[in-house]
Amino acid sequence: MASKGSNKARSSSRSAKGRAPARKSTTKSPAFQVTLRPEHQRELFALGLITVALITLIFFFTGVAGMIGVYYVAGVRRAFGAGALAVPITLGLLGIAILIQERMHDAQFSGANVLGTLLILLSLLGLLEFPIHAILLPDRQGEGGGLIGYWLVELFDRGIGGRLPPWWWWCLASPA
Repeated sequence: MASKGSNKARSSSRSAKGRAPARKSTTKSPAFQVTLRPEHQRELFALGLITVALITLIFFFTGVAGMIGVYYVAGVRRAFGAGALAVPITLGLLGIAILIQERMHDAQFSGANVLGTLLILLSLLGLLEFPIHAILLPDRQGEGGGLIGYWLVELFDRGIGGRLPPWWWWCLASPA
């Protein structure tokens, strides 16, 4: 019974205060933490896009890329095929658009702009892929839409252009 009395005393003292005592946090904050305002984050993202675009264009046009650059150029050509120059140029233009929009206008650059740009790039790689999609990937010499264009067209080919299952023909033939 003594334990019941002690519980009542504790609950009555809690109600007098109105709330339970706060617990101390056991997580430590990191020793080095960088916090940037959202407009600075967008500007750094834009400068990163422009930098990647310029480095890619320099590697492509000069041919002086070093050991890492040679692998980078080969990877870009393999991924984007004939669109290997269009993709970095578009990403650089996207970075410039972000900077202009941040500096000139009060409108914020949204994820819808980035999504729209990515959809345009995917459609470009898909369109580059259509004429040579029948050629196997190892037999290509930087043609088509690269790996991304190939798998994008392959996905649509299997999903939309593939053979319809037998039950689907019954749905088409039956009167509504």
